[in-house]
Amino acid sequence: MRLFREWTKNPHYAVLISAFLFSALHLQFYGFLPRFVLGIILGYFFVWTRSIWVPVLVHFVNNGIAVVAAWYFARGDIEQDFESIGEVDQPLIIVASLVAVLVMMLGMRFYEHKKKGSIIG
Repeated sequence: MRLFREWTKNPHYAVLISAFLFSALHLQFYGFLPRFVLGIILGYFFVWTRSIWVPVLVHFVNNGIAVVAAWYFARGDIEQDFESIGEVDQPLIIVASLVAVLVMMLGMRFYEHKKKGSIIG
């Protein structure tokens, strides 16, 4: 992303180009748009925190949630009928949402402490 930022002189273009490549390199046509959005989110986490570790952690959590969801789908614990999502109480969605919020809060805290010059405390 640093290279794209140097070329374009604009962090937003650098994020968009990086997100496009992030999604394209996954080589899955039908998943391009969601991965592009994820790439934008990860790119801005990098821009805001200036640390590669925050987007790496968010990517890890995202992949972990996908693996756990696939496991629950395979077991039949979660129905794959997407029209019924939201109609039934699905604990995995609740837990995944809480984990996502926690990761975002930790990323914001990390960013604030890094701006102040202290990462701990």
